[in-house]
Amino acid sequence: MYRNLSSFGLIGLLPNFSSMDALVTIDLHDNSLTGSIPEFLGSFPNLKKLDLSHNRFNGTVPPSLSGKNLSLVGEVSGTQASCSSRC
Repeated sequence: MYRNLSSFGLIGLLPNFSSMDALVTIDLHDNSLTGSIPEFLGSFPNLKKLDLSHNRFNGTVPPSLSGKNLSLVGEVSGTQASCSSRC
């Protein structure tokens, strides 16, 4: 399942939607999301691509996303945090 919420006008903290566990791609780029990248994003068993670019996230990439076979694109505190193959 693919969820594209790019340029959707989302503002603030990202709510927990971990119950949508069939997601393969999550595209949240080009919104105004803030805060740290939520730990729950690493809980999706089938997730292959996560695009968080062009938001206002800060902090570091959470451990739950480490070691996953995942394409991650995003910015954390203005620094490009991109992983391909294994994040």
